[in-house]
Amino acid sequence: MQLEPLDLMLNAHFLFYLTGQNSAEEFAEHSQKLRELEPDFWAIHTTNGMSLAGRKMYEDAIPELEKGAESSGRMPLALHSLLGSYAMAGKRPDVERIEAELHKKKYLSAGFLANIYVRLPDSFREKTRILNLLEKAYQDRDAQLLNLKRWPEPWQSDPQFENLIQRIGLP
Repeated sequence: MQLEPLDLMLNAHFLFYLTGQNSAEEFAEHSQKLRELEPDFWAIHTTNGMSLAGRKMYEDAIPELEKGAESSGRMPLALHSLLGSYAMAGKRPDVERIEAELHKKKYLSAGFLANIYVRLPDSFREKTRILNLLEKAYQDRDAQLLNLKRWPEPWQSDPQFENLIQRIGLP
């Protein structure tokens, strides 16, 4: 794809797109070009971290995502990515720390938070809290609810969870 070579944000958006496309070679090539323009640009670190997290390499992803969060000035988009990796790595204290930071910035939807907490290894022990977050998300018409069909067991067979899926109208 031919992009304006000096537009950092346009190139960063393309990197975010590539993280979801399973195109490691194209991602690496484009990331390197962007790194040559601005070595410490927050989006490079954040997308590199997202790419590593997508391959379940959380111990490598987290330092990159931390760099992205720091170099962005703790921007919510960078913090959201970091929060997700902490959850997938099972680092509850870090999840709670970033959650508190995002609450202060008022950039945290109930649906997003439920999607984060369900990733923690012991998430079903917090069933009431997570279901309350999902109810709030339902009332807010949160787009994060579209991800519910991808939630793991034992959630999929929980009657309250199934009821919510039916109310939303997910197939």
